Amino acid sequence: MAFCDERKMVVNAWMRTGNSANSTDAIDFLKETLSIVSPDEIGLVRGDAGFANNVINGAGYAEIAYQAHGWQAPRRIVLVRKPKQEGVTRQKELFPDYEYLNRFEYAAYVTNLGESMISIHRRYNQRGEAENRIKELKYDFGRDGFSMQKFAGMEAAFRLVMVAFI
Repeated sequence: MAFCDERKMVVNAWMRTGNSANSTDAIDFLKETLSIVSPDEIGLVRGDAGFANNVINGAGYAEIAYQAHGWQAPRRIVLVRKPKQEGVTRQKELFPDYEYLNRFEYAAYVTNLGESMISIHRRYNQRGEAENRIKELKYDFGRDGFSMQKFAGMEAAFRLVMVAFI
C-alpha cells in the first residue's frame, strides 16, 4: 500500500499472494505509483524494516554509504540506536552481550535527502499515521479477513475496500 499522509488517502494498493516476499514486485509497484502521482509531488518515501558515533538525547547516530547487489549506485543509510523505555521489565538474557543489545531499538533509513541524521530520523520516524491507516484497513474494513476461491475475486474485494476507505 502507498499512502499520502497529508491527504489521509491511499494512493495505490496491490494484493499479493500469501507466499510473496516483502520485495516481490516492489519496483513495478513503485513505477505504477509514480504513474499515479508525479515524482515532483512527492516529498518523502518511507519503506517498511547499534550503531553510534553521535549521541544525542541517548540516541546514537551514524551513516554509511551502501550499494546492494543490483543497485546502480550506493545509497545513504542513516543508522539509529535509541534506548528502550525505562521501567519495562525484560527477561534476563543468557549471554551478557545480548542483554546489552536488547536495551536498544535499532533503525536504518535509506534516503537520498541531504538533511542531518537527526532530521532524517525525526522525519522518517513520523510514520505513525501510515501505520494507523494500515490498522484501519486491516481491522475496521476487514481487509485481512476475506478469502475467496479465485485470486481475482480477492483482488476485486481488496480494491473495493481501498475505495471505501477513501
